[in-house]
Amino acid sequence: MHTKLSLSEIRADLNIISSTCTINPLSNDDQSKLIKDNSFPVKFVDLWLPDFVDVVKENVILKMQAWLNNLVVGVDNDWIMLCGPIGVCKTALATMMLKYSYCIMRNKKIRAMWQQQNPLVQDWNLVRFWSSYDVVKEHINNKDRFEGGKRAFILAIDDITKPSNDFYTEVLDQVLRYRELNCLPTILTSQVKSVGLGDTFPLPLCDLINGNSDEVRITGDSKRGG
Repeated sequence: MHTKLSLSEIRADLNIISSTCTINPLSNDDQSKLIKDNSFPVKFVDLWLPDFVDVVKENVILKMQAWLNNLVVGVDNDWIMLCGPIGVCKTALATMMLKYSYCIMRNKKIRAMWQQQNPLVQDWNLVRFWSSYDVVKEHINNKDRFEGGKRAFILAIDDITKPSNDFYTEVLDQVLRYRELNCLPTILTSQVKSVGLGDTFPLPLCDLINGNSDEVRITGDSKRGG
């Protein structure tokens, strides 16, 4: 990945996403808050879109830019499902998209536009990152936090096919049906392509995911060391 981007490079990158209004990058305090309050993975929180230019194919970058631009102009997004084998940066890309989304939604003009369209858009609950294990853990241990994640305007769920058990499947189904009903943008990652979800999930949940998601396949060698 690239060396650490300068503030001017990050601003220029954000301007590519939006030519209509100013979107400001995050301060270190903002990023710390995302890690603490919104469960962002620490090791990916510094990444921006240019960091991936030489890592994933151009069509993946363009899909993400289009998805983020829809947030800027107030167009409802399909869910996006990042599919690929271990180590091709699915989690990093999902984290990065969620961070951009947070930057976009902090703009008062954009947030007010979305709040007119969807009363669930709340200033305190714009984004949340969940690993698939967080879904069950928070459902059992912290119902308020679970409800906050389920209702976040933009939610990312990482590695959706793990764990594979009936209780997780039931809770995931509950979360995703709520998000479909309320037209809430959702980012999913999976090692399994959409056509293979039936090996893990019952047909109604497969149909729910596939019917709402734009699948983006990420290929290449693992970027994990070791």
